[in-house]
Amino acid sequence: MPDSPVGVVFVVTNYEGEVHAASEASESGWFRNLPSEMHPNQDNYLVEKDWIAR
Repeated sequence: MPDSPVGVVFVVTNYEGEVHAASEASESGWFRNLPSEMHPNQDNYLVEKDWIAR
């Protein structure tokens, strides 16, 4: 069965404090540069929208 990744993007313009992920999350956090484990084409979308840098 092929991998079918789903990504969610939230644009945050003003935030103070710490990230509190739901207990169901396997991982959470903030990033400004692309993580090395990105699936193909997910990175292109984020870069094209100017939400993240390579």
